Amino acid sequence: TVVANGDDAISTVKTSAFDIILMDINIHGEKSGIETATSISAFSATPVIYLTGETDNETKSKALATANCKGYL
Repeated sequence: TVVANGDDAISTVKTSAFDIILMDINIHGEKSGIETATSISAFSATPVIYLTGETDNETKSKALATANCKGYL
């Protein structure tokens, strides 16, 4: 399943089971991929792997600190 924004991702994970979530950090909408994954981790233990072109240490640290983060590409 592919969704375009954080709110759709949250809704989709609430209604469907997934083995893993591939999350772009720079998604469309009001929430970043990191904020979206943090929201999802409140109700789901589905592992998250972030995909991004961002290479700065601050973004990487924020992503890796989220509860279900299993990787950063």
